[in-house]
Amino acid sequence: MDVQDIKNIASERISAIKIGIENDNYLQYAIKNKVFPICVYLLTSATFDLAFQNGSGNNCLHLAVKTGDVKFLRLVLLKLAFLDWGGEQDYDMRCFNLKTLRDLS
Repeated sequence: MDVQDIKNIASERISAIKIGIENDNYLQYAIKNKVFPICVYLLTSATFDLAFQNGSGNNCLHLAVKTGDVKFLRLVLLKLAFLDWGGEQDYDMRCFNLKTLRDLS
């Protein structure tokens, strides 16, 4: 799976689709498989419930910690901070992408 695959299926309700044994959404699946470009794409162009728990009871933040890679944790925390700040209501998501993700990868 790569970013182009995700872009091709993005016309569907991507946030509602569950995959794998643990019923992960695409964002959780990308985090678990440590595919950073897909995580960035999904967090900047699709709407996911970051508190959604998969079949094992893990949400995106739990999975980001379990990767052991700080860039996934930073990415999810930045998105959560952006949403808490009210960014999605008042600003284009591209602002989140350009201003906060530049140094993560």
